[in-house]
Amino acid sequence: MVIAMNTAWLSTTSSWSILGYALLTIGILATLISSHRYLLGYLIAGMLYGLLVNQIHTFILYILPLDNWQAYVCALAITWIPLAIWSLYKISQTDVSNTSESSLDTQSSLESDSYIEHTPIYKKYQPRFHNTEQFHPKYK
Repeated sequence: MVIAMNTAWLSTTSSWSILGYALLTIGILATLISSHRYLLGYLIAGMLYGLLVNQIHTFILYILPLDNWQAYVCALAITWIPLAIWSLYKISQTDVSNTSESSLDTQSSLESDSYIEHTPIYKKYQPRFHNTEQFHPKYK
């Protein structure tokens, strides 16, 4: 028995998929070439995090009799546990008594500085590039 199938939708879907993947590739390559290539690290980290949550979700569904959404919430909670532990560790390492004194020192140093329209005037300015005459003739 031969089943007749209409595959007109398949070519449309494939062409839209190819267009989407092409635009995604162009976007990633443009980001890689630009000065914002550090954003690709965030993209890859987010994708790896999503894969981790998906794997934990699948594992929870396999071992526990939970609904799909309950297993997903459990998977998210499990991945947030290391973040909570790290945050609590960092909070315990900070010294609260020194922060008020250092903020007062910073505030007094800011008051002693002078500004011209939001631009700070430095008392001991050391330029990073000492050979500025080469690039700007007006500084000769």
